[in-house]
Amino acid sequence: MKLPTHSSSDRNSPDAKHRTDRGIVFGNDAMVGRAKIGAVRNEIVYVDSDEALPSSSKTQGRIVFIHSSFRTSSTWLWNAFRRLEDTCCYYEVFHESLASLRLEDVPNRSYDTWNSMHPVSAPYFREFSELFTADGGIRDFMPEMAYDSFIPADGIDGSLSDNEKAYIAGLINHALNKGQKPVLTCCRTLGRLKAIKREFGGWNIFLYRNLFCQWMSYLAQHYHGNSYFLHTVFRILEANLHDPFFSTLRTRYVSGKPGPFGGFHDIGSAFEAFVGFHLYLSMKAYAEADQVIEADRLADDQSYAGAARLTLIRQTGLNVDFSDAKRSVERLGNEPYVPDRLQDSVLQLLEDAAASLGYQMGYPAMDFGYKLASDLLSSEREHRIHTRGISKQLMEVDSKKQAMETELFRLNSLVAEMERKREATAAQLYQSESARQTLRDLQDILEPATKTMTWRLLKRIHPAWPRTLKQYLRR
Repeated sequence: MKLPTHSSSDRNSPDAKHRTDRGIVFGNDAMVGRAKIGAVRNEIVYVDSDEALPSSSKTQGRIVFIHSSFRTSSTWLWNAFRRLEDTCCYYEVFHESLASLRLEDVPNRSYDTWNSMHPVSAPYFREFSELFTADGGIRDFMPEMAYDSFIPADGIDGSLSDNEKAYIAGLINHALNKGQKPVLTCCRTLGRLKAIKREFGGWNIFLYRNLFCQWMSYLAQHYHGNSYFLHTVFRILEANLHDPFFSTLRTRYVSGKPGPFGGFHDIGSAFEAFVGFHLYLSMKAYAEADQVIEADRLADDQSYAGAARLTLIRQTGLNVDFSDAKRSVERLGNEPYVPDRLQDSVLQLLEDAAASLGYQMGYPAMDFGYKLASDLLSSEREHRIHTRGISKQLMEVDSKKQAMETELFRLNSLVAEMERKREATAAQLYQSESARQTLRDLQDILEPATKTMTWRLLKRIHPAWPRTLKQYLRR
């Protein structure tokens, strides 16, 4: 089978629905709108064809970009490339800390310094070690690149700034000068994937994860005291209001001052902003990327993982090993995780995001959006069913815990009251002892004077009595 060589932008046209795209066939059925969302199925079939292979020189010199969102197994995929001897794999090339990070801080930025659930690896930013400036920070990196430039200034179809171009070019040249193949990964490039691809070419991978599993990972981090990932959605929306859809999400879900839920005021606002944000960016990334990889299926489906690996070998010359891929869904106990009226809100967000991108029913990118929505709803439903018994037990445990906490509060209050009474009694005893001591001191002062006055009185009554009394007392 010979593969046509149309551009990835053809995925935005209705007649591309079943076209083969760079070794990948996207076939969909039951994509007939809201009523059929539960029946959506999307299969990705990799076609084995030597005729599709690029030339050897093109393959060997190809730059690899890995675009993803947070908590999507992107660190695992980056590490899979990093294990290869001839690669220079940059981690999170637009991470905000690169503006101030110092060389001596690199060992402290690793998988085991926080609750990352990342695979064992060398420190994250090791590949930047030769690029630090004397004052700290990475050469040519600017703080605004992390979030303010998430969407190009001239829109999601726009171009990189000159500073971004110079920075990325510097990373690429640094790797090439060492005789290594550059691999650049980041969770902050989905909004500028098209711009990066237009400027630098290369092989652009869009890695995504089931949105429900991703959301649960965000929440698990939040409930363990780390709201960083939830806050990234808020922060990116705030910094990119020049994008019409982001502006809509911001107006709809953020009101007044930032709230305690990663910047949002409640879980419902945070969830819907998260879903709208990712549906919008994922559909756009799907339309522009050279290869789309579903992280969950790498662990579940060996044939899928093998096909994805074969595509990478053919397109980049890099023999990446996916054998250690793992799937996980983080549990939250009995904490809330999604708002009510889940399906209606998800589908409305999908339609709004598609409209903002100009996608219509029948466009492959729109079909991909329906797949994301369908997978989210299905996974949430399965999670709810599988954890129903556990949730009931957790509710019982919570009820007992609350009863115990109430009793503990009562006992603590009783102890506190007894402590207050003890302190009051001690104060009274102290006052009584002070009074007694005052009397003793007064007695010590008055006693000699009293004796003298007594003797004088006796002597006045009868001069001999004092002498007689003294003689008597000597006996």
